[in-house]
Amino acid sequence: MVETRFKEESPDPFEKADMLARQAGDRLQSSFRYWDVKTEAIAGSPARVLIEKADEWKPDLLVIGSHGRSGLERLILGSVSQKVLSEADCSVRIARGRKVESQKPVRIVIGVDGSPGSDSAVEAVARRWWPPGSEALSITTDFVTPVATSARMVVPLIQWIEEERERIHQAIARAKERLVHAGLSFSSLVKEGEPKEMLCTEAEYWKADCIFVGAKRQSSIDRFLLGSVSAAVAARAHCSVEVVRSNQRRKS
Repeated sequence: MVETRFKEESPDPFEKADMLARQAGDRLQSSFRYWDVKTEAIAGSPARVLIEKADEWKPDLLVIGSHGRSGLERLILGSVSQKVLSEADCSVRIARGRKVESQKPVRIVIGVDGSPGSDSAVEAVARRWWPPGSEALSITTDFVTPVATSARMVVPLIQWIEEERERIHQAIARAKERLVHAGLSFSSLVKEGEPKEMLCTEAEYWKADCIFVGAKRQSSIDRFLLGSVSAAVAARAHCSVEVVRSNQRRKS
């Protein structure tokens, strides 16, 4: 009798997936009335299905939840979200953290290093609507001047570092102009340290709601090892992380 009742109350896995998809679609439609929301349930490996569907549909952004950050996941980065992050050709947002009210101001951390990827991350933030009072913090890793063994190396090395610092300073200035114009309060932090560690540490200290980072083009071995800063931040951060890929990459 108990077994029969269990079978009757337990939906078929595909039916359950379809029900969850429709519930999510209804929630999206209620929040974004002018969107054309479609739902679909597909059988298969979650990561593979999402990647193949993204290849077919060519989205601007793929959003996926995180099931947690266990020690094993941090070590091998083997979760569904990390596989999607490493293989998808579009921007990917890994959603985690607390639920917030839709009109409550948010705090956004952006990794800025003067690269095209970080410029894309700034632009992705600036293009969206954020609740009044929302804040953006750009975080940049400063160069540590190494100890040179040859006197001939010192001058060109210092000159190169100063040129890089100036380039990054200009990138921060561009980010400030763009984000303030978009209505965000802006501040910046330049500090020595490893980018992946500093982004996660400062975002947690600042109680950020999301970290935006640009994605650099990865080789097959990079994808296998998931050694990029963006992948490491996505695995370690306590808040949501959005890895931004430019339109140029998605069209290539």
